[in-house]
Amino acid sequence: MKRIRMAVPALLAAAVVAAPAAPAAADSPAAPGWSSSMTIQVGGVWIGELPAGMGVAQPFESEGDDGEQISTTVWESQTPEGYRVDASITVVRAPWLQEPQPAFEWLRDWQERPVEEADYRRITLADGRPAWLSADQVVWLVEPGVVASVRLAPDRFDVGLLPRIAASA
Repeated sequence: MKRIRMAVPALLAAAVVAAPAAPAAADSPAAPGWSSSMTIQVGGVWIGELPAGMGVAQPFESEGDDGEQISTTVWESQTPEGYRVDASITVVRAPWLQEPQPAFEWLRDWQERPVEEADYRRITLADGRPAWLSADQVVWLVEPGVVASVRLAPDRFDVGLLPRIAASA
């Protein structure tokens, strides 16, 4: 059961690529008008510095096997072949996610990304917090009990923005 719940956000993101676009939730701002000065809220965390041109936002809420509160918003846009995922933000709240390194390791293991897709290196954000950066993702402890992840499609967006996005939260 744990593997099924752990795979839900990944499966949702994959389904978004293949499924027709659903309208954005009424309380979600229209993504195409956003610029790097705009912020959005996912799982109670305000995140800014997002790139302009992301597609339609689709929020998902779930609960992990151990009571983790998981909020994910996935942005998709239409292509000639169907739909593609432009970006995703995941925020996980759990009382045991108190320290940066264990919180990163928990999220890394939970998402089960192949190593070749997510080879992380530790960085320091502009505000001094540690984070872990891969070719398309940044993971960091927003505050004790709250770990976040942002992924950008590297062929569409400047992944060099990922540290700034994390520091904005």
